[in-house]
Amino acid sequence: MFNRARTCITLAAVSLLASATAQALPALWVDEFDPADITISSQYSFSHSILDGANGFRLGIDTITSATLSILLADDALFGDLPILGDGQETVSFNFDGTGWSSSQPVGQLDVFSFGLDSLLTDGMLDVTIRATQGDFKLAKSNLVVIGERNRAAVPEPTSMALFGLGLFGLAAVAGRKARIRMHD
Repeated sequence: MFNRARTCITLAAVSLLASATAQALPALWVDEFDPADITISSQYSFSHSILDGANGFRLGIDTITSATLSILLADDALFGDLPILGDGQETVSFNFDGTGWSSSQPVGQLDVFSFGLDSLLTDGMLDVTIRATQGDFKLAKSNLVVIGERNRAAVPEPTSMALFGLGLFGLAAVAGRKARIRMHD
């Protein structure tokens, strides 16, 4: 009979541990790079990371559903692209994690370039290289916004833990009583 009680206690403990499954919670990770207006005349590289902090992205545990990178570039000439008063038309090309250069795009007085990059963020890091393919311009800001799910283990609620403890106490009491009865027989 003692073996049956021990088996019941073991099964109860295993079922309690199995009930504490992982829960997926919505997550938002943001990383901002503010270089204080760096002028780019050839190329410039920097990195974004969503791994920082207590709620940072955890490799192999958390998942990413979407990611958007916004890069703010500005013409560095006071009068823009007027060759007489400014410095002519600027163009830019981008490279993310060494995947190759994008096609050249014009840079105006103040332009935001946006990219969807969820497939590149599997490691929580994104390397960005910006190249001036013509002229020069300022890098004002880069902002990475990542949406996903944080997977955390569920914590059993106190009532369930109390009921589990009472059940174990009851099983132990029954097993002890049956053992005492068997000793007197």
